[in-house]
Amino acid sequence: MQRELGLKWQPLPALELEAAAFRADSRHELAVAANVDGRASYRNVGSVRRQGYELGLSGRPVAGWQLSAGFTHLLAYYRDGFTTCAAAPCVTPELRIHAGAVLPGVPRHYGSLRLQHGGDLGWRQGFGLQAVAATYADDAHTARAAGYALLGADLGYGWQLAGIDRLELSARVDNLADRHVVGSVIVNESNGRYFEPAPGRTLMLGARVVF
Repeated sequence: MQRELGLKWQPLPALELEAAAFRADSRHELAVAANVDGRASYRNVGSVRRQGYELGLSGRPVAGWQLSAGFTHLLAYYRDGFTTCAAAPCVTPELRIHAGAVLPGVPRHYGSLRLQHGGDLGWRQGFGLQAVAATYADDAHTARAAGYALLGADLGYGWQLAGIDRLELSARVDNLADRHVVGSVIVNESNGRYFEPAPGRTLMLGARVVF
C-alpha cells in the first residue's frame, strides 16, 4: 500500500517550492540474507515500511542565475522481526533482528543544490553540491558507511550556427575536492567487505549538437 500527499507553491513569480510526504508498506519483503564473494542470497523477511518527505526549490532568485535544490528524508524499517545469519558459513540462522530496525543500505537523508549562471548561448557556469547521510551496511548495524558531501563544477559555451540550432561544448569536474568516500555498500557481505569506494576527482568533456 502506498500513500502520497504533495503540494506546489509559487511564493515569487520566478521561484517554485514543492513538498511531498509519502508512506509505502510492503509485505514479504525480499532482503539480502548473505553475500559471499559477490554472490548474494535472498529471503523474505516480512513487512517493511518506507516513509518520509521530499522538498524541492527551483527558480531564478537573481537575474541570470538558476537555482535547484532538493532534500529527501527517508525512514525505512522492518515491521516484523526475523532471524538471519551473522557470518558465513551458516546452516541455521541465529542472529535476531528486531522489529523497528532500519534497513541497511538506505541513507536517511539526501540533499542536493545546484546554481547555474548563463543560458543556452554564450558562457554557462554551474556549481553543485550533493550530500548523503550515513547508512548501515548490515542488518545487525555493526558496520556503517559515513555520510559525505561532494562538490562539483562545470563550464560550457553554446554557439548558434547556420544549419543547426546550436553547438555546445562543456567540461565538468565531479568530486572537486577529490574526497575519498564510500560510494555504495554491499549489504550483509559475509566476509565483512561491505564498502565500495566512490570515484575520486573526475573530469568529463562533452559536445552536443542540437538541430
